[in-house]
Parts: sequence; structure tokens; C-alpha cells
Amino acid sequence: MITEKRILLILLVFLLIQTSNVFAWEFTKERIDKEDFFLDLYVDNTLKIYLSSDSGLFFYNGEKTFKISENPIMGFTSKNRKLYLASPDGIYEAEGGAAYQICPEYGYGLENFKDRLYFFNEKGLFFLDDSFSIHTLENFSNILIDRIVASGDYLFISSSKGVSLFDGNDIITLNESKDIRVLDVQYFKDKYYIFSTDRLYVLDEEKKLTSIMDMPFEALDTAKSEEEIFVLSEKTLFYFDGEKLLPFFDESKDVELDKPLQRFELFDYAGKRNIFLLSGDGDVYHYMSFLDEEKDEFNTLFNKASKLYYDSLFDKSINILMALYRKDPDDPKVNLLLGRNYREKMEYEKAQKYYSAAFRKEPSSEIIGEFAALAVYRGDLEFAHDLYIKLNKESGGSLNSYIRIIENLEALKQYNEALYYVEEAERHLGKKSVLSSHKIEMLKKTWQYDKLEVLFKELVMDEREDPHFVLSYIDFLIENFRFRDASRYIKMAYERFKTRYEYDILIREIKLLLEQKNLGQAEEVIHYANTKYPSEIFLKVLNAYYYLKMNNWGMSEKYIYAVEKQGYVQDWLLLYIKGLLAYYDKKYQDSMYLLEESVNLNPVFPYSRFYLAEMFIRQKFRFSASRQYKIILENWPKFEYYEQVYKRYNQLD
Repeated sequence: MITEKRILLILLVFLLIQTSNVFAWEFTKERIDKEDFFLDLYVDNTLKIYLSSDSGLFFYNGEKTFKISENPIMGFTSKNRKLYLASPDGIYEAEGGAAYQICPEYGYGLENFKDRLYFFNEKGLFFLDDSFSIHTLENFSNILIDRIVASGDYLFISSSKGVSLFDGNDIITLNESKDIRVLDVQYFKDKYYIFSTDRLYVLDEEKKLTSIMDMPFEALDTAKSEEEIFVLSEKTLFYFDGEKLLPFFDESKDVELDKPLQRFELFDYAGKRNIFLLSGDGDVYHYMSFLDEEKDEFNTLFNKASKLYYDSLFDKSINILMALYRKDPDDPKVNLLLGRNYREKMEYEKAQKYYSAAFRKEPSSEIIGEFAALAVYRGDLEFAHDLYIKLNKESGGSLNSYIRIIENLEALKQYNEALYYVEEAERHLGKKSVLSSHKIEMLKKTWQYDKLEVLFKELVMDEREDPHFVLSYIDFLIENFRFRDASRYIKMAYERFKTRYEYDILIREIKLLLEQKNLGQAEEVIHYANTKYPSEIFLKVLNAYYYLKMNNWGMSEKYIYAVEKQGYVQDWLLLYIKGLLAYYDKKYQDSMYLLEESVNLNPVFPYSRFYLAEMFIRQKFRFSASRQYKIILENWPKFEYYEQVYKRYNQLD
């Protein structure tokens, strides 16, 4: 199903490396997912590994890959300890369990230069300001750009103009650079080294570009440490010390590469040098050496405790951490990880003790976020709200800090206040897709249908034509029995988005046909969907709904059983179907509880309220029934049982 502008990074961080006490090179080779062909590799500074292909974005935990987005990724970068992604659907900011769209313009490259995000497409070179509003870099509108690289004091731009340098204010295009296509730029020993695929250049203080070396191979990628620049060829890795280019893996390292290579990443982390190489057929090679012998014992134990934590072996992790804690009770990393372990064990007092120790030694917004998460775990959502407000103030009102406030208020069912913060975030940051998604939900839950209609018209008429909002508008039209309009927008969605979103459109078409009681045509569409998307669980829920409409309760129950056997999370439609099946079986108490929960999850489906009111009457809860009838009368004048509801409401009044 559509990911609602969330590229879902639903995975917790796994540490890939388990260190060794042997001070030598280690070599591991992991075959990743042979079902896909990976094109790019990104490793952040905690060794989280991401791989991208034409079919989407993957996370690799050292054992297997997890697909977390259907969208191919066309650029990675980091800023303020957050990951940013460029994709065909726009630019995303990732933090914690999700990535939120911050800009709908698609882009390539993506570089963090002087705390601004830069990217390009065929329309030019763009940057995002602090509120993520998009701007075109002067003189680079409709210019063909093939690469941007942030290095040292400059953003290097390789374009049809040649090689240009941007210092944040002025742009200089280097003389005699029009035929150079930049692969990468490294600022090393006070000089800028510019790599093309076949030549190495150096830029002097006078901005004069000089060729210093013809590459003996086609360069594919570069990275640097304090001592050298690394250069990748198809066959092996080289290093450049400022004078010579030499093979990095010599005989003493006992390494033999047997695959063509395409990308690599280098990180010095926890006293170790880690080199990751991505081969052309989806293998990842990992090389590791130790940089600091004195720190190795602590790092070995801490990394082992971290891995145990991410494997949910909390007691074993705590045992190792307590040994480190006894040596240094003030170490903030040890205290923070102890707090996380005890939080997962639901020993919240101990968790708070260690979080507090970590915060006293090293105050940070990250630990305030941990306190807020702990408050959520304890069910103290009001305290979590206060902490999220503090985080929002300290961050200057970032998108993610606003989202945390809004989602916490939703959990508190304080929908009007959540709507207030959505609108405050829009005033502060501008219109954002993720904010619009929350605004839709809050307007629904506060029954502000007129404002919701206006908002949908704005979103659907937007020239960017976001498929998510078109699909959400179709849901809204079906919920309000505006079947002709819903049919028109479904047709439009097929014309514009069928290639990528056929399944999501089919789901809406089936819902529409079932609510119209056009069961013959619904059967045809369901048959097509079942054939093309046999593994989709929610489609089985719609099959159950279809058979419920056909009064074939036995088949409906079979589909419900199949869905629940697959571990499907209860959603409002599933609960509604189960509630009606319980009603038909004369299990009225069960039916009432199921329908009440369905209403809580989706308050804008009048059938759930109608049958819930029936259950309330059977249980002699006249006031509760009257309240449900009143809500239906006030909000759904086209409801098929409206006259019946009107009569019963007046009888109860």
C-alpha cells in the first residue's frame, strides 16, 4: 500500500561490527540480497548500512536486507545527525522510525553544504533554507548538471559550464574546465584534489586547476582519512598520499577480491577503520583494522553490549555494561545504553536513573528525547508532551520535533490542540506533506468537514499532484457518500498514477463498489485484484467485506480467519466486519465491544456507529445510542438509513 510520504525506516539500529582482540586486518564477505542489483551504498557514523537499487531502499543489519521504501534513492547525505534522502518523490528527512518529506521536488546528488541541503535535476540547482523552502541557485536555472560535491569551503558544481565553485555567496567557474566531468573532490593537506574518472587535478590558492596525474584505471569512487585519499577502481582499492597512487590491499593484508567493484564507504569508528565495498553483483565486502589499541577492550565490550541490546538480549547486555559502569560510573554512553536496556525491560525507575546520569555528564537533546520516549512507555503522555515542547524549543522548531508533539497529542486524543500545532508548524516551516496528512486526520476527528473539503481541494489541485492526497480525497468522498465524485477521481487516479499505485487505486474502487452495492462489478474487480496481488492482506479484509455484503457469513469468517492467522493488526474495517458477524451470531456483547473499537479507530464510518447504536439499545444504554444517532444525523445526511436513524433518535430523545 502507499507509504503516505513516509519512507518507512521502521527498523531499529543494528550494530554490524563485533570487534576482535586481534590487532590485525579482518576480512568478511557477506552476500546480500541476490534478488536485487544494488547501485549505491551509504554507511552513517553508527555503521547503519543502507543500499539502494532501482526498486527501492534497503537496510542491511549484517545478516539480511530489509526493504524500507519502494522508491529508488538518488542521493544520501547527513546533517545534524539526521539522514537525508533524495528520491523521485522529493527530499526526505529521516530520524528514528520514519522519514518525512521536506520538499516535493525530486533531485539528484544531495549535499549538505554550510548547513543547507543542495540538489539538482534537469531544471537546475536548488537549495533548501532552514524552513525547507526551495530556492534556485542563481545562474544555475535550466543548466545541465552532472555532479555536485561539498568539500572544504566550497560546493563544487560540475555542469555544462565547466567546474564551478560556490562559497555560499559567490560563484567562480574555473578556466579551461568545460571538458572536465567531476567524479569527486577531496580537501586534503590544505589542497583540493579533483577527481575525474581518468585524471586527477589539484586546485591551488589562486583557483588555478592543474592536472597532476593520469589515472591508471577508471576511478569509481573516493574517500579520505587524515593520512590518505582512497580511490576505488573496478578491481581494487588504492590510496593517494599526496604524491603517489598505490594499491591499498597489499600482500601483507592477505586480501583477494574476486568481483568487480562499484562503490565504497570508509569510516573510522570506535577505534577501528571500517571499509565497505559494494561489488557489481550485490556483495558487500567489509574490512576492519584497529586504530587505537588502548581503547579496544572498552569498545569491544561496549559494541558487544550494543549488539545484545539490539538483539533484545537485555540481561546479557546489562551484565556487560555493569562491568564497564563499575570502571567508570560517569561514562555517558554506558549510562545511556543501560537506560535503554532497563526501559525495554519496563524497569522504568532504573531507566530514569541511568538516563539522568548520562544527561548530567553530557546534556543533549538526544537524551531529552529518551526521557520523552520513557514517559510514553510509562503511559505518562502529559509529561512526554512537556518534554517534546522543550525539544521543539531547543531545536528552533524543527519538523520532526513538531511531528512528535502532534503524534503525542493524537495519542492523548487532544485533537484540537494537535491541530493547533499542525497549523503553528505550517506557519513556521511552510506547507509540508506530512503536516497536511496530520491536518487531514485532525480535521476529520474534530468534525470540521468544511475546512477539510477546502484543504483537499488545495492539495488535489496542487500542480505537484501528490498521489497520497488524491487517494485520501477519494476515501473522504466515499465516506461521505459522494459516489459520483469518488468515481471521477478514481478514473483520474488510474490515468495518472496507475503504473505505481494500481493496488491502492483498486482498493478504493472496491470500497466504492461495495458501498454502492454494485456487487457484480465489485466481484470482477476483486477477482482481478486477487489474481494480481494475492499476498496483500488488506485485500483479504475486503474479500471478507464483500462476502458480508453478499450475506455469505461463512466465507467472510474464513477470510477473517486467514487474515488473523497472518498476524494482521486489527484495523477499523476488520473490527466492523467481526462486529457484524458477532451480531448475526447473536453475540451482542462481543458485537458492541468490537463496533465500539471500530468507531474509536475510524470515527467517520457511519455504519459502525449505526450498528453500535443498535447494540447499545439492546444493552439498554439509551443515552449512548442517542449520542451515536445524533452524530450520524449531524454529519451524514446521505446515509442510507438516515430516515430510520431520525425516527429512532426522536423516539429516544
